[in-house]
Amino acid sequence: QMTKSNTDFTYINLAGVKHSYTNKQADEFRKKFDIQALEYNKQADERAWSEMRKFFKRIFEQ
Repeated sequence: QMTKSNTDFTYINLAGVKHSYTNKQADEFRKKFDIQALEYNKQADERAWSEMRKFFKRIFEQ
């Protein structure tokens, strides 16, 4: 859909990163609720926020 609509977008794939990787409580929730798909990932969290800041800077500081 994004390509068909000629939308400018960037897709970032964080390979091997599990769901809730930015939630510092994800490991606690994984154990408490036995949901193996949850895992906090500090490196991915920091990269995601870095990319988000770049995006905000690009669109709001034009």
